[in-house]
Amino acid sequence: MSVAADIPDGPGKEVVVRQCGTCHDLVMATRKRLDKAGWDTEVDKMVLLGAKIPDEEIPIIIEYMAKHFNPSVPAARERVNINTASATEIERGLALPAKEATAIVAFRDKNGNFKDWQSVAKVPGVDSKKIEAKKDLLSF
Repeated sequence: MSVAADIPDGPGKEVVVRQCGTCHDLVMATRKRLDKAGWDTEVDKMVLLGAKIPDEEIPIIIEYMAKHFNPSVPAARERVNINTASATEIERGLALPAKEATAIVAFRDKNGNFKDWQSVAKVPGVDSKKIEAKKDLLSF
């Protein structure tokens, strides 16, 4: 799946993917938790290092990053690769009951990798509403 699928939807996402995703693994880069001033400094640093970001796109990147990757977003909200995570990792990362996490792994082992959150939500024994509520925490 593309790097764009690994970060939350919202205004500025396309700019972040286009400008930042060419040099960075966005999942790794977005593990930082910075406030708006911190992201401003981080983007300035990237420009000083040679990133060719048009002036009008800099505030878009800063706003997006500050909204989605700031200190108020708990570290526990790291994405879970649903196609490689163990049942324990799914249970902890998505705050699901052990029974549901085990059902996801068993289904994956029998049927192959998941393509999207909707396919995870269809796993028998899994509460689809929980998966939909946590879809932004899933990577594939």
